[in-house]
Amino acid sequence: MSPKGCDPVVPVLNIHAFLGGNPKSQSRSTSSHAQYPVDQLMPNPILCKKVVSRREARDQACLEALARYDAAARIRKAQEAEDRRMAKLKEAEHKRVLRNQEKELRQAEKLAEKQAEKQKRESTIQAKKAESALLRERVERQRSERSLGVAHRQAVQDLEEGVRRRDRETRDKAGRQAL
Repeated sequence: MSPKGCDPVVPVLNIHAFLGGNPKSQSRSTSSHAQYPVDQLMPNPILCKKVVSRREARDQACLEALARYDAAARIRKAQEAEDRRMAKLKEAEHKRVLRNQEKELRQAEKLAEKQAEKQKRESTIQAKKAESALLRERVERQRSERSLGVAHRQAVQDLEEGVRRRDRETRDKAGRQAL
């Protein structure tokens, strides 16, 4: 049976070679443990210490490898999170740029509409001014025609009155002469 924390002792043909000794100096026949079954052997404290220290070294190496793997995984996850964050930032920036472009387009359209409205109002005002000037001219013409008509009628009336006066005067003269 193996002691606590130690692998069971396994018969090895060359224990010194296993322990790190010079394998050429020892032969297979010099091994004292080679003839005994495994459960009858006493654990070699040097061998057990070597095995424990090798196991500890292996465990330590595994823990270090696991730590490196975990660190690499954390770094990879952090990089992926950073990539996602940067992608979100780029997307947000892209959306902001699009919103700004749309806003500028709307402002340009509103400005164009305002200018078109202003031009339409100005042309309407110009047309109304031209129409009112034309109406004034027509009214003036009609007034002048009326005044000409009135003047013409007045002139006709004056002529008729003059003719009547002359006729009356001639009758009066003829009547005076006849008397």
